[in-house]
Amino acid sequence: MAVPNPLNILKDIFLFSGDYKFMFYVALAGFCAANARAILTASPKINYFHGCALMVLTCYGGSTISAIMVGAPVVFAVN
Repeated sequence: MAVPNPLNILKDIFLFSGDYKFMFYVALAGFCAANARAILTASPKINYFHGCALMVLTCYGGSTISAIMVGAPVVFAVN
């Protein structure tokens, strides 16, 4: 059994390909969590509904950027 090359594993992780396609969703969840934390830090007494609206707007732009970076179709262009 051949030992996998560590550089090929890293390539698959960073390009979200091969056995590591799920890393796109891990990175996207981390991005959304970081945005939620930034919104809560910026205005700690924010209303729940205002926070949800800011979260959607902030994360929607981030998912568009990450899709463009990896060459995947952008949601609003496909639908």
